[in-house]
Amino acid sequence: MCKRIPRATLVFVTSLVLIFGGVFPAPAMAELERQPYLQSISDTRVVMRWRTTSVDSSRVSYGSSVGNLNTDVDMPGLRTEHEVVITGLAANTKYFYSVGSVSGSIEAGNDAGHYFITAPDVGSSRKIRIWAIGDAGTGKTTQDDVRDAYYNLDDVETDVVLALGDNAYSDGTESDYTNNFFNVYNGLLKHAPVWSTRGNHDRDPGIYETAFTHPTQAEGGGIASGSELYYSFDYGNIHFVCLDSFTDSNLKGTAMYTWLENDLASTLQKWIIAYWHHPPYSRSSAHDSDSESGQRLSREMANPILESYGVDLQLGGHNHFYSRTVLINNHYGLSDTWDADIHAIDPGDGRGNGDGVYRKESNPEGAVYVLAGSSGKIDYTPIHHPANFIEDEVLGSMVIDVEGDRMDVRMLRENGTVQDYFSITKAPQANQAPRVNAGNNQSAETGVAINLDATVNDDGLPAGVLTYDWIKVSGPGTAAFANGAAVDTPVSFSAAGSYTLQLAASDGVLSASDQIIITVTDPDDPGSVIVAAPGASGNVKKSSSAGSVDATLLLGFLLLALLRRHVRARVVYIVTPGRNRDHP
Repeated sequence: MCKRIPRATLVFVTSLVLIFGGVFPAPAMAELERQPYLQSISDTRVVMRWRTTSVDSSRVSYGSSVGNLNTDVDMPGLRTEHEVVITGLAANTKYFYSVGSVSGSIEAGNDAGHYFITAPDVGSSRKIRIWAIGDAGTGKTTQDDVRDAYYNLDDVETDVVLALGDNAYSDGTESDYTNNFFNVYNGLLKHAPVWSTRGNHDRDPGIYETAFTHPTQAEGGGIASGSELYYSFDYGNIHFVCLDSFTDSNLKGTAMYTWLENDLASTLQKWIIAYWHHPPYSRSSAHDSDSESGQRLSREMANPILESYGVDLQLGGHNHFYSRTVLINNHYGLSDTWDADIHAIDPGDGRGNGDGVYRKESNPEGAVYVLAGSSGKIDYTPIHHPANFIEDEVLGSMVIDVEGDRMDVRMLRENGTVQDYFSITKAPQANQAPRVNAGNNQSAETGVAINLDATVNDDGLPAGVLTYDWIKVSGPGTAAFANGAAVDTPVSFSAAGSYTLQLAASDGVLSASDQIIITVTDPDDPGSVIVAAPGASGNVKKSSSAGSVDATLLLGFLLLALLRRHVRARVVYIVTPGRNRDHP
């Protein structure tokens, strides 16, 4: 059966489909250039990434078992760089998945090797396994040897992978990243999330930032940074902080350090692990922390802030060998200013079967700074830094296990032996009240819902369960919350005026609250005007009884008028859907 449809109508409908983001199925299944890899995982969400050689639509299917992937998440549009966000997940839960197109074709997955495990509840004391690699992406057999040594270590699930910069030699190009990073580690990254920091060989910031999806808006905890070059996230009872030691505007500016202090002030996690590329206590024939700006400035600017909030471990690369300090504090000068009596909190080896583990039960001060830049090759001759306990020209990677009040760190060599190890312990953590931020003050119109965007940080004690409660403290009318027991919820108002809203959070023992002010106007009142304050950014908005016209709808009407004026109707034939499966 055939229908006669004017060509003008087809052109118009096609144009609207394109304008509104419609999707035409790809004629054939695209091939994978980069296998799927996990990004920005938290206790409730994950970002799934993959790349195809030709444009295709994006679908992730997931479920509780292989062959039972009963939930689909689609991203409209055609692309080669696929990025699908999955939300509403349960904490500490294993999901199997596949990636492909909305037509139902599967490009990878639906097997035992394609899965992800969401992070545990924030504050959880369960064991966390971290694998850290620095300067890894050489494309040499030495890179494969370091990788294989870790793959063969044990059967412990990898929770977090940290890439410490210079991830893809020699210049961080698209092909460098595909061949020397993603293709090398795809066996792990398809089920273990990777976070990265930028190194000096990750030369193109556009390529680097396209390759990774980092949590810029505190999607995984902490404070929003607005940057993929520096950010933070929580995983169990660990707060991770990534800094940018390469970009001059961040390294020498103030924004990153202001964010860092605010972020650390907000965390309640027992452990803090920081990472960036340039090591603050490492000297060599090529890179010297006494003189090179990335190394020197990170020590002078970042370390005082980190140590004031009790950082425990810092990881970096850049120099292509291994070294690490003893437990140190308050040394921000050149190497010749080191004084062990002042700066060494514990000058021992940090080993339970040696001088004893590094203990922070009664004194929160002290951190260990690790150079792990030999995950791909060995280069440069070390120059001794007096803060260091060990400096070895060996290949390897860092294996870090954190469980409850103990952190165990190993330097695993490419031959499977352990070159160095140490532990840090802390006292059992006392319960603290949640930290509540109700968000920014906002403006609204009567009858139109706005989204409240609050954040709550907690230490996971005593049971890791929080309850929330939004209430109206004051205001002339009704504040209708879509879900007053959720941190983020829409709310609408019945009358114009100023409203004070309060969010309270409780862990069952301790509670805290914060308030915001919402200024509400009536769009039907001609005298209702919202004008941006002097110097404020954004548009000036004026309300009137005439209302407003949606710009997208107006564009559609204009296009229709243009088509009617300039396109002569002609008759074409299309096949009714269902009659021919080869024609959509």
